[in-house]
Amino acid sequence: MRSGRLIVEKIVLGIFIISVIALLVLCFLAVKGRITGMVVDSGSVLIEQKEVSCKDSDNGEEFNLKGSVRYCNGECEIREDACIDDKRLQEFYCEGTNLGSAVQECANGCDEGVCLITPRNYAYKGGGSSSGGESTSSSVSSSETSRSYYLGELTSEQTLEIVKGDSIGFVLGGDEYTINLKDKGETNVLLAAGSQEISVGIGGVGQFNLDSNGADDIRVGVKAINLINGKVRLILLPLR
Repeated sequence: MRSGRLIVEKIVLGIFIISVIALLVLCFLAVKGRITGMVVDSGSVLIEQKEVSCKDSDNGEEFNLKGSVRYCNGECEIREDACIDDKRLQEFYCEGTNLGSAVQECANGCDEGVCLITPRNYAYKGGGSSSGGESTSSSVSSSETSRSYYLGELTSEQTLEIVKGDSIGFVLGGDEYTINLKDKGETNVLLAAGSQEISVGIGGVGQFNLDSNGADDIRVGVKAINLINGKVRLILLPLR
């Protein structure tokens, strides 16, 4: 009689231990996010959780900054901002955990997933004005007459097109500086700022130390060279 009772107790203890182990395994899987629940009828079914998320690298509708969106709904995909044509941009962004998109008209053109920022109402002096004096313009002329373009305080990246002989004036840290386009070839240009000269190829960048303190102050990139009208597209980025 006593031995029979011991056998029953061992069986009950074994069932209890197995149940505890099974419960711990299920809790571990739930914490790891591998299941969202368990349906029990004729058996146990583990349901995998689907990741739903959205992350925008440029944090919203930033038409002048190329970005990408990582969107997950079970499967993940990456959508990059892209030009539909040379005047329209398709911008992707997040609406909570949902993927959104918008088509933006680019006043200054679309290139490589961004609306170009061409300074508006900057002043120039030289040819192209009937009075011969100072004028304002929202585009750069390809006239053979040299022009000086004034951007004012340079606080962010600026893109504009100029031709050989033109100069760009700007203010950086309270001081005025000028960069000249001295020469251009089919694949590179020669830029000058004071006594400094740098040669930059298409897709390349160069840097100027404007105040001679040992640290570069501005980065200039060459986006494109138009061999037909002579225009050079430059990107200016202040480094301080």
